[in-house]
Amino acid sequence: MKQMARFSYLFTFLLLLNFIFSTNLASASNNVTVNLSVTPSQSVVILPTTSNAKASLNLMLTPTGNPQTERDPIDLVFVFDKSGSMDFKVASNSSVKRIDSAKSAMTNALMFFDGQNTSDRFGFVPFSSNANTDVVSLTDSSGWGSSSYTNSKLQTIHNKTMGLSASGGTNYTEALDVASKLFDSSSKDKNIIFLTDGTPTFSFSDEKVYYKSYWGSSSGNDRVEYQSYTDLTYQFTETTKYWYKMGDYFYKNNTKYNMNTTYNPNGNATTYKNNFEKLVKQNDKKVVQSLSSSGIKLYTLGFGDSIDGDYLAELANLTGGSYKNAIGQDINEVLMNISEEVAAPKVDVEVKIDLSKYSNKIVVPENSGARKEGNHLFIKHTFSYENGTPAAVPINLPLEFKQEGVYTFDNITLTYKDLEGNTKTKVHDPVTITVMKNAPASLNGTLEVKGVTNSIDSLVKMSGDSNNQENDFTINYSLTPSAEVAPGVDGNLSQIVIRQELPEGVSLIGKTSNVTTNKVVENGKNVAYITYRDSLPYKNGVFTTNPLKGGITLETDWALNNVSIPNATVTYVDSDSGPGSATLTGISRSQSLTSKVRINESALVAYDGFANGVIQKVERLTGAVLDRTDATKAESFGLKKEPVKELSFVSEGTKIVGLESLYSKDTKGILYFQPQLQLSEQASGSILSNNDHTYDDVVAELSRLVPGNNVVYTYQHTKDGIPSVPEAFDPTTTKRLTEPGKYEVSVKATGGFGNGATVKQTIYIDQYVEEITVRPNPIELEIGDEESFTVSVLPANATNKQYEVKIKEQTRADGGNGTVAVLANNSTISGISEGTAVLEVRALDGSETVIEVPITVIDPFVSVQEILISPESISVNENETKGVTITVLPENATNKELDIKVIDPLLPLSLTPIASFEQASVSGNTVEGWINGKIRGEAKLVVQATDGSGTEKRIDITVIRPYYPLLSIKFKEPVITVYLDDQSINVDDYLIYNPSNATNKNLAEVISSEQDIMRVIYNEDENVWYLIPESLGYTKVSVTAEETLSNGDPIKDSATFQIIKGSSGGDPGDGNGDGGDSIEGRW
Repeated sequence: MKQMARFSYLFTFLLLLNFIFSTNLASASNNVTVNLSVTPSQSVVILPTTSNAKASLNLMLTPTGNPQTERDPIDLVFVFDKSGSMDFKVASNSSVKRIDSAKSAMTNALMFFDGQNTSDRFGFVPFSSNANTDVVSLTDSSGWGSSSYTNSKLQTIHNKTMGLSASGGTNYTEALDVASKLFDSSSKDKNIIFLTDGTPTFSFSDEKVYYKSYWGSSSGNDRVEYQSYTDLTYQFTETTKYWYKMGDYFYKNNTKYNMNTTYNPNGNATTYKNNFEKLVKQNDKKVVQSLSSSGIKLYTLGFGDSIDGDYLAELANLTGGSYKNAIGQDINEVLMNISEEVAAPKVDVEVKIDLSKYSNKIVVPENSGARKEGNHLFIKHTFSYENGTPAAVPINLPLEFKQEGVYTFDNITLTYKDLEGNTKTKVHDPVTITVMKNAPASLNGTLEVKGVTNSIDSLVKMSGDSNNQENDFTINYSLTPSAEVAPGVDGNLSQIVIRQELPEGVSLIGKTSNVTTNKVVENGKNVAYITYRDSLPYKNGVFTTNPLKGGITLETDWALNNVSIPNATVTYVDSDSGPGSATLTGISRSQSLTSKVRINESALVAYDGFANGVIQKVERLTGAVLDRTDATKAESFGLKKEPVKELSFVSEGTKIVGLESLYSKDTKGILYFQPQLQLSEQASGSILSNNDHTYDDVVAELSRLVPGNNVVYTYQHTKDGIPSVPEAFDPTTTKRLTEPGKYEVSVKATGGFGNGATVKQTIYIDQYVEEITVRPNPIELEIGDEESFTVSVLPANATNKQYEVKIKEQTRADGGNGTVAVLANNSTISGISEGTAVLEVRALDGSETVIEVPITVIDPFVSVQEILISPESISVNENETKGVTITVLPENATNKELDIKVIDPLLPLSLTPIASFEQASVSGNTVEGWINGKIRGEAKLVVQATDGSGTEKRIDITVIRPYYPLLSIKFKEPVITVYLDDQSINVDDYLIYNPSNATNKNLAEVISSEQDIMRVIYNEDENVWYLIPESLGYTKVSVTAEETLSNGDPIKDSATFQIIKGSSGGDPGDGNGDGGDSIEGRW
């Protein structure tokens, strides 16, 4: 088939998707438990006079926990019916054959299992009248444990399946027997998925028989008889029974049979054919019970119009598996549901009931659903944790009691393995049923669950259609009173009320006219109470009315999968004996609710949502599954593993782009029919929006995928109007766009849930400016001039050619602050002052491309750059002159005029300058002149250019005084009169130095002969000797100069000082005594 053309490639792709999107779940803590509750249908049962008493043990298995764990590896054998009826059409209005529909379903199932767990193992048994060809071994271990092995094994099964043709009969027994023998002693979870479209027409059996054989002549002494037991294999058909054993004859049940003959044990074909079904079922169950004992679960799938669903359900229940009916449905959907159940983490439960005490008193009906080994009954069930915590499951075990008595079942055990492989065992409390010939009146009841328009395992809730009845079903109750009551007793059973717990996701919507209903919530669960208007009278111990019937109508609120209807209980009041109660039976495990949610897209296509969150796309006319999401990858596509409640389309404008699922907990998820394109920058990873610009390389990838099988993604881009060749695109890879230009990137998804719509996004990869040139370069101009320049931006296809121009780093030639050049219109430079600057042109596209051009502004006026003075320092004596030459450089300086002056630091303190400059002549760039020494000291000759250049030259001038030796020192008068009130009399005021311009006039010593009359002090800071009058009288003051005569003699003098009364208001004394009062004293 076309859909398998890419089978190997798709396996690889699915494996890769699983690796990318799977959640790495660590082994969860063991939070899974299973609880068992066992109650009798009636505590007291009447034993009729003509039949056995009937009651049941009602088991309720309740799982807990919602582990997030990976499942264990599985062993799985597909058993595929290829009998002649598989060549029939799936429906009268269809051209598709059953075998082709089954092959398609197998293809999808094989793809589903590929890549899930490399430790999984798979086998295959096709069958018709026999099952000995095209078998694929489960235990072939070559390369086992790798994804390539799993892929290869599934590919082999696929090839075998595709090569099958329909012919022959239907032999359940041999098919299941061959499948069972494929399993080894592995501890893996063992499973068989059994697909069939009909009831058995062949079977076989092995048993030991007693036989005799003779050697020698037919008579005579040489005849020897051999006797023994041997295995006998015989085969059933609908009309005959064949014995296969070489020899003469054998005995069975003391009857002699010849070998190699066709034998009809009942004498005519009609009688034998009537017994055929029973014989075949016995053989089938024998094999299935062996499967159950070996821990192999059987999942049965029936399709076609001749299926015995109850029988297939019974076979599955014996092993803990389940049965699903594909009648009226596409087998793809049903097989995928089974596959998902098998692939989920599972807990296998077994309930063991010991009947040893009552082995001869209790009869277990043939179709009880329990496996009997000796005096023990084994009931199996498997909970699949494919979508949270599974619902509780009621299991009714019918029993018949031959005798009166109290039957206490005190050895009931529950055994299961949790998801970590730990075996758990729980012992149930004893359960008692009392069987009596005479007992109060009671009610036995059954209930029947039936769909209004669809069967209960194929209910459909139509989104947006409140009038739809495809998800409606009824529960019809039939209440039968006990056949016998104590003789002579009259009365009635009244106040008859049925308590029916409703599964989550089911609502009560109607009832029959003879009952009233009331829905309440008890312990968080919805419960419907159904009250009958009528009563059941009895007279003389005998009920005179027919069974009491009535029922309710319900609907599914969301998708359900194998949800069981809980047992109902009936309560009543016997007018004679008081209140009573009973549990209603009649629902087998196979009668569970399976519902989906559907929305129609068109007259041709619809979408279904399931209890595990899976969405499938179907063809409305044929029911064929076009595609289906994978529950294990739900979150990878924005979905959840929760029951779907409603479906609605997601639109953009008038176009449907996805399907929104509203789940049972009112959360939402969206399945998109088209991928989501994501464009991002290579370097930064920043996501780009439509019509965005970037200078970076662009990465194109899919940020959202389309679920389904055989999804093909196509990529194309148009660059500057030129389209690329469309190409298949691996969604796990990326595309890179590197060249500048305008891109329109498009992707689309076809196959799977893809709608083929093109998703587009426009992006611009801009070209950076790579180079800027300026002409001229460098730029030179004079003060007052203008210079134009041109800017070129490269490459020519740069997207943004805008640039910024500025002048920076302006440095005046004179070192001052100010402008060298200015910019006009981004294209012209004007020279302002001499100096240098930099013209910067910078691209504005973010490329950081820049060019710097030197600018030189030249002043045409030649300024004085240097002044030379010769000599470089001048020393001149007081009142003498010294020549000086001043040179201006450069020689061509425009303005050579100079400002020449002598700076005298003492000038502010003295009117007489230390020195002065007198210009003699000017020639070219040279000035001649001289320095006049004025007074001793230091000054500076400062020569400054007057051209504004600021150039100047300074040299030091030192005016020195010539040395004149001191020849003598003499007081002005021999007798000097001073006043007593005078203070600090300077000795120099009374001295005459010869010569007066002597260089050194410092005194070395001043002495007063009478210190008590005149005291002498020396002020070092002032270099002055002072006389301090102390009292009236005379004293001799002697002075000695620092300098000595050339012969070494000291230079000195003395005078007499007379101290008189008064003050310096009068003339100082001149020695005559007339300048003040005379002194009376010793002088």
